[in-house]
Amino acid sequence: MKRRVWIERTREEREEDLPGEMTIRELLEKLGIPEEDVLVALDGTIKPEDETLGEAREIRILSVISGG
Repeated sequence: MKRRVWIERTREEREEDLPGEMTIRELLEKLGIPEEDVLVALDGTIKPEDETLGEAREIRILSVISGG
């Protein structure tokens, strides 16, 4: 299924053909993005790394910022 993927860190938006059974963790591995550095939203809802992409049309990979 074609999905829109937006990566906040690089401000990159692209269309990817990704299967619904792919997990967020597998997607991050494919893109070379460490899972501890980001949160992922599927159709606007933050999901855990073991969640599958399912029917989501939009994937947003959001940078985690910490400070102290």
